[in-house]
Amino acid sequence: MKEITNNIEYHLSIDQRSDEWHNLRYGRVGGSESEALLVKGKSAHGLGTGAITLLYNKIWELKTSTPAKDHFVTDAMQRGIDLEGEAIYVYQNDHFRTVTQCGYVTNADKKYAGYSPWINRRRWID
Repeated sequence: MKEITNNIEYHLSIDQRSDEWHNLRYGRVGGSESEALLVKGKSAHGLGTGAITLLYNKIWELKTSTPAKDHFVTDAMQRGIDLEGEAIYVYQNDHFRTVTQCGYVTNADKKYAGYSPWINRRRWID
């Protein structure tokens, strides 16, 4: 299921870390990667080496439809995955709000960006 509001597309039926989720992410800069774009570098364009590497990786993904790097899960990431359901339950009960899983968010105006949030009716949760 998708919802579209103001050119923002909410991919509600996609599970994070699924093949479909990875395919949506190809060529897009995600929230956890975007920090590399904020560093002022010494290149002619003002980009740092992290941003240049990120952009080359995204171009690779667009051209090949394969990930530029292997997907990995650290122990801390796995702990977050394992406790995610419990954390949502606690948040909903503590704040009297309903959280909706959203696999990925894209924007027609910014086609090379995306994000994987959790949403409640008032604001993003991440």
